[in-house]
Amino acid sequence: MDPRTVASVMRCPFCHARVDADAAVCRACGARLGALCDGCETINRPHSRFCSTCGRALAQVSHGNSPIRGGHHPVTPAPPASLSSLGERKWVTVLFSDLCGYSRLCQQMDPEDVREMMDAIFTSVVDIITGYGGHIDRIIGDEVLAVFGIPQVQEDAPQRAVRAAIDIHGMVTETSTRFGDLLNHPLNMHSGIATGLVVTGTVDLTTGRHGITGDTLNHALALTNQAAGGEILVDEYTMAATSGYSLFERRRFPVGPGKDDATHAYRVLGIARMPDRIHRCRGLRARMVGREMEMACLQQAFDALSRGQGGCVFITGEAGSGKSRLIAEFKNSLPQDNVRWLEGNAHNYTQNIPYYPLIDLLARA
Repeated sequence: MDPRTVASVMRCPFCHARVDADAAVCRACGARLGALCDGCETINRPHSRFCSTCGRALAQVSHGNSPIRGGHHPVTPAPPASLSSLGERKWVTVLFSDLCGYSRLCQQMDPEDVREMMDAIFTSVVDIITGYGGHIDRIIGDEVLAVFGIPQVQEDAPQRAVRAAIDIHGMVTETSTRFGDLLNHPLNMHSGIATGLVVTGTVDLTTGRHGITGDTLNHALALTNQAAGGEILVDEYTMAATSGYSLFERRRFPVGPGKDDATHAYRVLGIARMPDRIHRCRGLRARMVGREMEMACLQQAFDALSRGQGGCVFITGEAGSGKSRLIAEFKNSLPQDNVRWLEGNAHNYTQNIPYYPLIDLLARA
């Protein structure tokens, strides 16, 4: 095989995410990348003297500005860069996923087969999490810890985490079928998702670790431990933020000493067939006031439509200003017997999918 054809599938040696041939830092975990092998173009860990793939001696370049082949520059240990001296408080969503029965798997299968299967699984796990804009904090053995909401704030972080977990579980099921001849039992994951405050400390660029601390991580781990094989458990904050998009079943389980006797969790049943973006407008709510002009404009557009005159109405405003509530109130005011309401949504994580709102609308219709 031509070594140049490998460049498109090169991966970070720390988190195994896809990286560009001339990348100096991994976009998924922030790790600095090592030298590029002249033979097979594998990116090696810093300070490696020989290529980990083909065994070829790596070029030894002084720590000046002399470029290494392929645009890479010599890598020197980077001092940790601090977000701030005291860290930053962030409201994030934490996803913890674990492969069930990994120890038993290692006992039953040849180590090379286990490695091939785990590489396939966690390569896909990395792609799924980064595809939803998540940050992989660590991968240890058969476990992965991902955070949504850092370094960039994401308004829909809980929704991204739930969808990522569902995709990960589905991918593991497909991988289990692929390696079915080697397995005595189907593979499955169990996952926990928690939303809350964390404190970010020092950023270590050599490993991509953000130094995240907080009880939210412990809560996600506790939910994972309580989840059975194939289950995804979320906390109340995550459920409340995604109730319009996902379906849940309430669970109750005891917790450790020093806390309440029991806590509530919610098992993810799947994605709602007709997602409702007005999830915050459930139950008791105040009467909408101060939107008479906007409601009149929408009513005029509907009256024109009733006369066969098509048109468009654009509603704009800052986040939290009441756009979704306005639409919900207008929808509820329409006669239900002769109006067909079609809806298509766009999400931040679907911005690379052309015409996604139209695709979503047609899928619902």
